[in-house]
Amino acid sequence: MKYLELNVHGFVISGSQDDGDITIKSDLTTSNNTDPVYLGAVRALETMICASFKAGIDVCTPSFLEAIEVTVGAIFEEYNKRSETSDLIEIHKYTRTNAIIERDIVINVPESAWLKVMKEVDSEQDVLDVLSQQNHCHIASDTVNVVDTNAIFESSIDVIYK
Repeated sequence: MKYLELNVHGFVISGSQDDGDITIKSDLTTSNNTDPVYLGAVRALETMICASFKAGIDVCTPSFLEAIEVTVGAIFEEYNKRSETSDLIEIHKYTRTNAIIERDIVINVPESAWLKVMKEVDSEQDVLDVLSQQNHCHIASDTVNVVDTNAIFESSIDVIYK
């Protein structure tokens, strides 16, 4: 059996172009990362490398290795984005003023930041104020409706833990 080391992220191809049994290993799948989306992206890249090798493409050329590097960089960037938002909680802030205008705001904040500040202040509104000043709040939606009834002012905040 032939082994081909690609010298990028520990990729090693086992088998030959004439052999139907080609396998690939890399440092990317031996890490502690078990996120299924991450592993799926890495396995798709590995499959593309194996298919290219089997089709006779020289997978050791600088341009092919650079393409692998760019793809791995994109996988890491996307995974990091997902990691940064994985602990977000959703906060619905609802206000009705004299029943003329209704405003419904959905705000995403990191759950860990919410819980930390919740221990330090007296109300959920105070938590939102602190987290807004720390740039932890992201408004997911903001809806305003005009209605024609005569109700009193009401306001509520609902925290949704995922």
